[in-house]
Amino acid sequence: MVSREHSHSYEDLVLDPAALEIIPPQLLAALGEYLSAGRGGDGDAAEAEAEAEAEADDEFMMYEFKVRRCARARSHDWTACPYAHPGEAARRRDPRRVAYAGEPCPDFRRRPGAACPRGSACPFAHGTFELWLHPSRYRTRPCRAGAACRRRVCFFAHAAAELRAAPKDDSLSLSPKSTLASLWESPPVSPVEGRMRWLDAIDEPSDADAEVEELMLAMRELSFRKAAASSAPVLPPVMEEDGPDLGWVSELVM
Repeated sequence: MVSREHSHSYEDLVLDPAALEIIPPQLLAALGEYLSAGRGGDGDAAEAEAEAEAEADDEFMMYEFKVRRCARARSHDWTACPYAHPGEAARRRDPRRVAYAGEPCPDFRRRPGAACPRGSACPFAHGTFELWLHPSRYRTRPCRAGAACRRRVCFFAHAAAELRAAPKDDSLSLSPKSTLASLWESPPVSPVEGRMRWLDAIDEPSDADAEVEELMLAMRELSFRKAAASSAPVLPPVMEEDGPDLGWVSELVM
């Protein structure tokens, strides 16, 4: 007996419009997701590459990241997606449409039922992402890990060319890149991973000697020498008073 192999292709599958009326909506949704997954492959890779390129752009991170609504129809990992989803805690207000400052709201809390009484009209930042992706803060300080940083999303600069000067006024336009000036205005700090807490204020060093020491440390970390791939640079211990302790991963989920 000769066995025959049949190859099935769903590319040209056409459903009878009359049949659509009797097929349950849940089944149609599952069918659509199945067909999309079947020919995903290269499309998903291209989509991920486009998102990675977008995240490398300052303007996208400040004005689009977790602001623009996600257009994907199928389910996916929100933590790996740069766009906003309904009910997601990491969603941000567009700083171009809502005039809020890059300062933490004293009334905002992350526990359910304790939202800011001013709502979306509040003039202060709600949550880690609104605070550190605000144009007045994003990449105005160097990351202590430098080129060795492995954070999925980092709000700090990893090279001197990435540093931005904090705006001098309330304008939300992009500021030019800066090096020494922005370091003086924003003493170098970086987030501490692993612990989750929200700071209502950030204590800046007031002692000039301490600022100079921190400045020199940052300049060494931001030098253009290439670190060996197998060894991470020796970094000073990070104390709680050094800066904001940002457990941003918890902001990505409900």
